[in-house]
Amino acid sequence: MKKTRGRLLSLVLAVLLCVAVLPTGSARAMGDAMSLDQVKALMNAETLYPQKTGYIELDRMLEEAVCRVSGPVAVRYPRGGQGEFRGDSGPEPVVVLRAGTDITLAGYGTEINELLGAADRLAQALGLDTLYLKDDGQNPTSSLKDRASALAVVKAREAGADTIACSSTGNAASSVAGNAAAAGLSTYIFVPSRAPRGKVAQLRIFGATVISVEGSYEDTFELSRAAIDRWGWYNRNAAINPYLSEGKKTVTLEILEQLGWRVPDYIALSVGDGCTIAGAWKGLKDLYAAGFIDRLPRLISVQAEGCCPLNRAIETGKPWEPMAENTLADSIAVGVPRNPDKALCAMRESDGVAVNVSDGEILEAMRLLGRTQGVFGEPAGAAGTAGVKKAVELGLIPAGSTVVSIVTGNGLKDVQSGIQAAGEPMRVSPDMDALLAAFAAQDIRP
Repeated sequence: MKKTRGRLLSLVLAVLLCVAVLPTGSARAMGDAMSLDQVKALMNAETLYPQKTGYIELDRMLEEAVCRVSGPVAVRYPRGGQGEFRGDSGPEPVVVLRAGTDITLAGYGTEINELLGAADRLAQALGLDTLYLKDDGQNPTSSLKDRASALAVVKAREAGADTIACSSTGNAASSVAGNAAAAGLSTYIFVPSRAPRGKVAQLRIFGATVISVEGSYEDTFELSRAAIDRWGWYNRNAAINPYLSEGKKTVTLEILEQLGWRVPDYIALSVGDGCTIAGAWKGLKDLYAAGFIDRLPRLISVQAEGCCPLNRAIETGKPWEPMAENTLADSIAVGVPRNPDKALCAMRESDGVAVNVSDGEILEAMRLLGRTQGVFGEPAGAAGTAGVKKAVELGLIPAGSTVVSIVTGNGLKDVQSGIQAAGEPMRVSPDMDALLAAFAAQDIRP
């Protein structure tokens, strides 16, 4: 499955098949007829999008699905090829964008690889018959967070903002900084002092004003919120800005399109603040409500043993409580999650599986991904794979299940952890005898 198809589809589902806010006075009463050309003119989309992409024929669907409501134009999805609608509750917006909005900067989208147990070492190592690997480390700034940040930049432009700010353990920060730089916007980024140097380097290269906070992620978040309130910057914090989940959910829109709308049994991803798993679940629910899929998968929420407030709430059935941030997986080291309600709701609605993994298991998964797939995931990026392996070992999911594991970030963002996982190289003098001795010491036999 080519990457371009996934990109176009997720963009189209997230923008064209949406509720688009129109200029004042342009709405009509519900039920008025509307031609395809009128839709395209109102949404200024004729030159931005192809008529067909992937499995979706946009012209046919828009012709059948457009209805008029008081205020915005609402597009509902027909049942796959049958022109039927699921339920009568009305259309649910996918993303809200004003007519004429330029979304050309939203250049995210990654491939998905099918790994069959009989032929693939990673699937075998995880104990699965069918495994799909979704590597979002291939996105422009090397993490899944580009999906949300691309939309944040679009919405900031719509709002007339010239500056975007956020707090982040690293990936959201570098993502918004890169996307904002491409759009000509300024950024103020707040990161905890433990943020990996690779992520801080990205921020500085993208021209962000970086504030390294001597404290926890909670301290960092609170300072960013106070600064945003003081100076009126556009807020990219995913737990505050409702549009960001609409960007994050494109990962599941893209997965299902790439699978030809065949629903896997499980989708696994690492969890920190809870924003990503909440967005992923919303994407799945939107596809189900629209009739693209006929059932919903179960989610696998993977957290670090040293910082697992959301999974602990699922396991105990009690309200979540803050935890210390004791893990090398900085991207999910969130002791006070900012989107707990949506994340817990996603887990409970999906009858999800909660798995906590040790730092050692995360490092093992980093090696496993690299040595079987050539994928370098950062610790949080590899945590999903570690969680799948552990869930199979514990009997939480059957070996015959079809599983999608999402790698959320690239390992080059945290090279120190990569070295910790893989070890230092041999150091030898430029002499054949020294090389032979080094090989012998490590039992290497070329």
